Amino acid sequence: MKNTIKILFFFLLAANNLLNANNQITMPLPVFCRPDANVTLPAGTLVLLETSEVKYSDQVTVGTMFNFRVRTNVVAQGEVVISTGSLAVGRIKSIRTNTYNDPEEVTVELFYVQAVDGQMVPLNGNELTIRGQFANEGTKVEYATFMTSQVMNNIVIHI
Repeated sequence: MKNTIKILFFFLLAANNLLNANNQITMPLPVFCRPDANVTLPAGTLVLLETSEVKYSDQVTVGTMFNFRVRTNVVAQGEVVISTGSLAVGRIKSIRTNTYNDPEEVTVELFYVQAVDGQMVPLNGNELTIRGQFANEGTKVEYATFMTSQVMNNIVIHI
């Protein structure tokens, strides 16, 4: 009984508000409006990345694509231009097979990272070389392996 009274009271209150609005629908104004802005992401800006998948050396070949994700926001001119968790793409550059004395090595390089406007920003960065732990064994690129890279060219990002 109490619930139906509450529902009825709420319905009457809502109807009263609609009648007092003089049949006009009003939308709240945004607190902060700005025109579309373009931000220049300078060449050499540091991008911190981590692997987002596991790859075993015996299951990949040279050229196999590899996914990364951005660890922290990249900011240019006070605006976030590459957000945390954005996709980055790399590939397996080389695989040095294991020998009796040496473990296997896998080298990964980065190509692009996705900006907030959707465009792919070219990267020029360090290569990641993963070396196996024991001689005569393969290796794997672990999930969340840290890697750094830099933006290759000045890029205009549309915010």
